[in-house]
Amino acid sequence: MRGQGSVRGRPVKPRLFLFFGLFLPSLLLLGGCASTEKPVALTYERFVNATGGTGEVYVTRPPEKPDASGSTGPTGPAMLPGGRLILGKSRETDADVVTRQSVTGWIADALAEELRAAGYTVRVVTELPRGAEKGLKTSIQSLSADQYSKALTLSTVVEIKLAVEIWRRGDLLKTLTAGAREEREGFDRSSEPIRQTLQNTLQRVMQELIPDVVKNLR
Repeated sequence: MRGQGSVRGRPVKPRLFLFFGLFLPSLLLLGGCASTEKPVALTYERFVNATGGTGEVYVTRPPEKPDASGSTGPTGPAMLPGGRLILGKSRETDADVVTRQSVTGWIADALAEELRAAGYTVRVVTELPRGAEKGLKTSIQSLSADQYSKALTLSTVVEIKLAVEIWRRGDLLKTLTAGAREEREGFDRSSEPIRQTLQNTLQRVMQELIPDVVKNLR
């Protein structure tokens, strides 16, 4: 007695060929396009061994500004609807590299952490108080985090360039600039290589900035 199920050696019905031939590729295509963002966490660990800081210093942490263009300005990558900040692009999947954390806050907190370790009492503010004895205004000149396919590996490239204005008693004393670029190649296709490369690059920027900041605040 013949059943309705498949039997080894029996030809597959034409309707099954039609399903696999027409619908399965469409499902795979939709699955590949489902994710258009690659979220990344912004982290920092103290890196610079600076000393000699004394007294209180204010560090600015300006808020990001909403901007549908997604461009990077003095206050960092523009904030898009939903509070997302686009840092770059993962070319392998055409996904935006995004974070929901404050980029200006990440940089200000890193600067504050290094200055506290150098001996300062640090106050993070949105604007410098009028006539503050010591103050630092930070701005982002460029910041990007991109990924590129290289055969079997994935290359993560991060570039950061910052400017720091040094203020004493309400007067601009000097403007310092520092930048760094780092490239990392590996098999990990998660967001972890981006997080680590962002942290490493910011550490290198701080390594260049902090000694000059301490010197000019004395």
